[in-house]
Amino acid sequence: MILLLLTSICCAQTAQPITANINHGTYRFDTGFEITQHDYRSGPATIFDGSLAAAYYFMPSSSSYELIDEGAFSAAGVIGNEQVNGMNFSYCTTESQVDCELRFYADNIYSSGPSGWIDQTNRGEACVYGLAGLPGIYPGMLSCWSIAIDLSGGFECTLPQEQVVGSAESFGWSTIWLTQTASTGLFLPTPAGPHGYGTRPSFELFDLSQPYGSEYQGVLAMPSGNFSMKLYGTVHDTQAYYSVAPLANDTVRFNAISEIRAGSTASWAVENANAGSTYGMLVSSQIADLPIVANGTASLLVNHGLFLTNPIHLGSTGSLSVTLPAVLPPVFFTQSVELNGVLAPSNVIATSNGLVHYN
Repeated sequence: MILLLLTSICCAQTAQPITANINHGTYRFDTGFEITQHDYRSGPATIFDGSLAAAYYFMPSSSSYELIDEGAFSAAGVIGNEQVNGMNFSYCTTESQVDCELRFYADNIYSSGPSGWIDQTNRGEACVYGLAGLPGIYPGMLSCWSIAIDLSGGFECTLPQEQVVGSAESFGWSTIWLTQTASTGLFLPTPAGPHGYGTRPSFELFDLSQPYGSEYQGVLAMPSGNFSMKLYGTVHDTQAYYSVAPLANDTVRFNAISEIRAGSTASWAVENANAGSTYGMLVSSQIADLPIVANGTASLLVNHGLFLTNPIHLGSTGSLSVTLPAVLPPVFFTQSVELNGVLAPSNVIATSNGLVHYN
């Protein structure tokens, strides 16, 4: 049996072989979990990939453990961070249903954990998510799942890139299985070597049943650099933003499909275009948040007094590819509108999230 040793803990933790078929599903915060044929992805960019094929999973001996693993983002672009809008992680369980908490941390320091982790109620996380109703199958029978978590639509998490090129300064991510028994464990990739930029063959463990979490260093004593996980995000230097008070027709999902760079070909697309509708794009030098569109049922998220160009027709597909000017403002904002008819303010029936682009 492959051992995963935890310093100062009496009993070694064990990696168990995956002996069940791996099922797939998607979790969204508005609709919950649904079974899918393949892993749904957000994105469009894959910003971290530590998800190589797995043959084992790690079952912690206590459901009071918070297991914190790490990864890193290469320095790229100008703003120094990444906006995570989707995640894939995988587990095996003997429960009929799994509830867990997922956390992201801005850092995860070797042998001490996140710098903001003080105690059980003050952990300094960048983002925390409660995932209720994840699947098992039958109690006592092993069930294994690859779960795609969709964080788009206002649940995104912004994490820092490395500050020095090649330093691999790490972010942290953690799970706590909210079950009464130790019955659920994350996949472990099997091929030798690190499996994601900035990973180490170890993890941090906080025992939440002990004073101040009683941090321990976990060592993955096997050819595996991390727990299996993949992150998706927006393209470099583009981030989504939303109204502080979303309205009923803030329903269009809009994203940049390529990096938005001066003098280059840039692409945008509506992700949930409706048959029979047409779409347009607004481009402005300033942000806004005004409940004035579609008779007050949708939010205008760009300043309509400071448009940088006339509204752009996106057709029925809601997509555009265009060569940008050689000079762009250092920051500008875009938003898509859904229309019933031609591109005119009176025909707008819904609006999208905003996108901020940095150069």
